[in-house]
Amino acid sequence: MDLDWLIGRRCSRIASIAEGVFAFELGDCGINVACAWRIVENGNVVAAHRDHGQQYGHSEPIDVSARAFELLKGRPVLSGYADDLIGDIHIDFEGSCTLEIFNDSSGFEAWTMTEPSKYVWFAATGGEINGYPGA
Repeated sequence: MDLDWLIGRRCSRIASIAEGVFAFELGDCGINVACAWRIVENGNVVAAHRDHGQQYGHSEPIDVSARAFELLKGRPVLSGYADDLIGDIHIDFEGSCTLEIFNDSSGFEAWTMTEPSKYVWFAATGGEINGYPGA
């Protein structure tokens, strides 16, 4: 699935909206992610869903939403792709930074994505990508 409509959009907000669910807003569209995700910069994992609430020797637990926003804020999307067979998403941002979303369930919807037109895409059970017109 081609995500060319994301090109040029910038991350405007990232939030933890429920236990294990993160919202990535890109202006007037967004992705709610209820599966594994990570941000890779210059070949290194620099933030991931499992970091949320961990301390890793720091004085306070990590707010991975804030960390992810710090990494993606202001960077335009260069390209995006969703794998129609397994439901993974890769979004490349300027500066060698990629948001990778991994469908990690054969029975649950891993993510939903809303286009500017309000059309909603989702990774269905098993990874197949489906969609419907939104309100």
